[in-house]
Amino acid sequence: LESTNGTLLNGQKIPPQVRTKLSSGDKIQIAEIIFKIIGEEEEIEVEGEPEINEPEISEPEINEPEINEPVAIASSENNQKKEIYKNWNIQYTGQAGDLFILMAKNFIFTILSFGFYIPYALTNLRKYFWSHFVLEKQSLYYRGTGRELLNALMKISLIVVIYTVVIGAVQTFLIPPQFAALAMGIIGIINSMLYFYIFARSQYGSRAYQLNRTSYRGIRFRVNPDGFKPFFKAFIIGILLCIVTLGFYLPFHLCKLDTIKWNNTSYGTKNFIFEISGKEYFKVCLMGLFLSFLTFGIYAPWFFIKLHRMRMKALRFENLTFYTKASGFDYFIMLLKTTIVLILTLGLGFPWYLTQNIAFFIKNLKVEGELDFGKLSQEIKIEAGSSDDQLSSYFDMDAGIGIL
Repeated sequence: LESTNGTLLNGQKIPPQVRTKLSSGDKIQIAEIIFKIIGEEEEIEVEGEPEINEPEISEPEINEPEINEPVAIASSENNQKKEIYKNWNIQYTGQAGDLFILMAKNFIFTILSFGFYIPYALTNLRKYFWSHFVLEKQSLYYRGTGRELLNALMKISLIVVIYTVVIGAVQTFLIPPQFAALAMGIIGIINSMLYFYIFARSQYGSRAYQLNRTSYRGIRFRVNPDGFKPFFKAFIIGILLCIVTLGFYLPFHLCKLDTIKWNNTSYGTKNFIFEISGKEYFKVCLMGLFLSFLTFGIYAPWFFIKLHRMRMKALRFENLTFYTKASGFDYFIMLLKTTIVLILTLGLGFPWYLTQNIAFFIKNLKVEGELDFGKLSQEIKIEAGSSDDQLSSYFDMDAGIGIL
């Protein structure tokens, strides 16, 4: 197959050019997909992949948790895949020490490369966080690469330089002095329009890039590129209404954007559904901001948890519903402890701070309902590549690590 990672048998890499016996119950892993042998108790021989001399990659190695459960179970009787879960086991397995080492490596490589390693550092962090989000003993898989983000960064930088040079040349050599003020006004309007477009595209495109390169149990997430048009329209209208209403429209604006993003997100061939009341969201925001102001910010954790609870309740996927058991008081205590450690360590405790925050929300995340993974995996269509993925990578500008 000429793959970089080779083929794993029961978690162990098969030696190249060596025949290996297979038995019923063995698990073969190719990339993120795992096959389980089910059939007669007879031994089969397979040959490992030929050894490929791949170019050395400068990214630090990340230890991802071993995947122990099958992604797709092939039955010898009817070749059907039936895997239904009702009680969901969700956990975050990341450790602050491992994250500290990864961040230290990223920092050193970034300094030595004069900043060019930043796309690789961001990719390393995503792979680490994704691989430690474990649902039913299997983690998310992130297949994005630092090279994609670096290429996108270089192209964006080149476009910005060319645009700046062209605008400067037009102002200097083609615009008569008497029209300089008018030209400055027109260029200002064009720059503002470009800024709003790029900002909106970065919000939608970054999410699309991350999710399009995320899979679970061999099934990919996907963001519909056609959703950007209504997203951009709602973004512009929402900004104008926020200005006119002095910011009071902001909760409705955020609900509208979240609805468009989630309703254009799918797992396999099934779409997520996000339904939230802008009016109720506005009430919670108004009360939360008022109480946070009166308490000098102490009420902010309770306010944030209420908003988080509303968002989780609004999200559905097939027969699955989501909710959180997190309380404002528990979140307040966790923030207090981690912030104190962060201050006392002069920022060196940030990996621990981040790990505790992520673990808090994952631990309190609950999923209820029944989902047949076999049905999803039978319907999914595998695509070799997508220009939409490449386009969205150009706008992967956010520094976030989550997909919610």
